[in-house]
Amino acid sequence: MIWAFVFTLSLISISFVVAPLFWKKLRVVGDAEVTPAIFRDQLEEVERDRKSGLISDDEASAAELEIKRRILSAARKRKRQSTDLSKGKKTLVVCALFTPLMALVYYQISGAPAVPSVAFADRQAEREQARQTAKLTDQLLNKLNSAPDGGPTEGWLLLGRAYMSSGLFEEAAGVFEKLSTRADSNSATWSMLAEALIRLDNGVVTPKAENAISRSMALDSLNPAAAYYKALALAQTGREVEAHRLLVQRLKLSETYAPWMDSLVRQANSIGKSLGKPELDVSNFVDLPMRGPTAADVVAAQEMSAEDRTQFIRSMVEGLAARLEDQPDDLEGWLRLANAYKVLDERARAVMAYERADELIRNKFSSDDPRRQNIKDSISELKE
Repeated sequence: MIWAFVFTLSLISISFVVAPLFWKKLRVVGDAEVTPAIFRDQLEEVERDRKSGLISDDEASAAELEIKRRILSAARKRKRQSTDLSKGKKTLVVCALFTPLMALVYYQISGAPAVPSVAFADRQAEREQARQTAKLTDQLLNKLNSAPDGGPTEGWLLLGRAYMSSGLFEEAAGVFEKLSTRADSNSATWSMLAEALIRLDNGVVTPKAENAISRSMALDSLNPAAAYYKALALAQTGREVEAHRLLVQRLKLSETYAPWMDSLVRQANSIGKSLGKPELDVSNFVDLPMRGPTAADVVAAQEMSAEDRTQFIRSMVEGLAARLEDQPDDLEGWLRLANAYKVLDERARAVMAYERADELIRNKFSSDDPRRQNIKDSISELKE
């Protein structure tokens, strides 16, 4: 029905262009229409002057002859300028048919015909959520700025993460840069600054970001985020072998499974593909008991009231859920989302997130993956 509707609209649009070409009848412009009125007035004026005796007959005849010559010249010129639509008819018909056809082909290749559109009115909840998140973020910023001691580090970290979740990478970079100057700054602070700078520049590791990565690794050589972005910097400068080696070495130092290992493995496989390296799996480095984020990772807004804190966390969780709809293969993201919903006691949503994670593990890794059993146990616990 949708394609029939689109075809009908296209046909109607084409008819508006093509139909006039066949309906319009061409006609030859007559002499009476070609002859300008000014020439007729001149002939009448010459005749009046001759009758009144102002000019002689010979002078009148000469003037009339000149005027008639101009009339004939103007008539011939007008006929040459008249448009014959039949000469360009075929071209216009081809263009009228070619344009919608090319649009349809392009949409089939680059569009998403199977994705249903969302009406503007149906996005009301999404827009309201975005407004509420922005409002709470502004409240937190104002509270931190008004604090006599500059505000607690935990509050600024929460603000920086909120900016990252909202895609405000410039603001997030400003927050993390501010935190990096504090006495209690650590490796995580610098790696978060590096991430914000890299995402701000569309994935390019700038010298400023590389400096943040170096500071992060100097404070903690085991920081996985620092290793990830250091490998990215190496790969962008053509040092893929070093980048792959760095990621593998960091993975080998792991004693138990952690969600960040999935990201490092994906990065190593992406770089190793061009090097002809065999594909890696987390199971190559550690056993795979499933571990998810703790409740402390979600409930971190200590400087807000209980109601505002819950609402703020909920807005961030909804933002994560929205991003996962666009990036459905992010296993770590689904596990983090499931744990967040579990903390918020939204059992149905937590079960849904665990099921998506289970499906990813089954399709990308193995149906016998031990993480699947842990997910099933979590789902059973939530359904009790």
